[in-house]
Amino acid sequence: MWSRNSGVLWVGLLVLAVALFAGWMLATPVAAQDTPEPAAGAVAAANIQPETCVTCHSGAGDNHQAFYDSLYQDGVIQISDLAYAYTAPDTTVVTFQATKNGAPFNAGKATSLNIYFAPYADGSFAFDPALERLSLKGDLSYDGAGGVTSTLVNAEVPDLTGETGVIIVFGADEQVGSLPARVRLVKYPFAALLQMGDGVDYVSPANDDGCTKCHTDPYLKHGYIYAQVDGDPATDFVTCKACHLDNGEGGHFEWQLLVDDPALAAAFLAGEVELTPEQ
Repeated sequence: MWSRNSGVLWVGLLVLAVALFAGWMLATPVAAQDTPEPAAGAVAAANIQPETCVTCHSGAGDNHQAFYDSLYQDGVIQISDLAYAYTAPDTTVVTFQATKNGAPFNAGKATSLNIYFAPYADGSFAFDPALERLSLKGDLSYDGAGGVTSTLVNAEVPDLTGETGVIIVFGADEQVGSLPARVRLVKYPFAALLQMGDGVDYVSPANDDGCTKCHTDPYLKHGYIYAQVDGDPATDFVTCKACHLDNGEGGHFEWQLLVDDPALAAAFLAGEVELTPEQ
């Protein structure tokens, strides 16, 4: 039986249905071509390219480039006439000439100066018995005309006369900063080698030309140690043997793992797995 309340309910539902249908019919679909254009500011922001610091900082690009150009200046400091002498019972003397921009230079006052000896035999650099490294750097003196003398008095440093190997001199002047990964930002790197005894015919498995495809040219280990001395490919990575001898434990094994097993290397570097001693 039709009641008054039920009638009101049905009438209400009918009115609601009509209203919804009318709204749907009157609505105008937005075609793709009618999509509102993005605001001008949004377009401008989207078009900003990387390295546009000059938008707010006039001259930033030139200033940055000038700083980059000041780093790693090849050949400004030259080392020549490297020589070695030993006086019994315990005195090691290393001498050399240094110039900076062609003028005599006191390399003993450079930001860093290192003098090492690395023995060589049968294609490898190694001490027998094993030794981490052998520094020959002693007290430094300067003659005022580019001549630097290092005098080391140490009974534990043997007479190297006639020994086969290489004396390695390396350093840099005017360090302007550093990076966390033991990389120095320097202006003027320098290096020199003195072959001893029968000489060195070392062939590095890595080469300087390969490194310069991605790194600085000249390529500098730790940002200041020449991987190649005086542009001679026969010297590739000999300077590294001052500290990284062929019978040392070495490091950066993950680099080799990247070659041997890239997937495992990726997982290890991401901290997802731990390696066994064998790996």
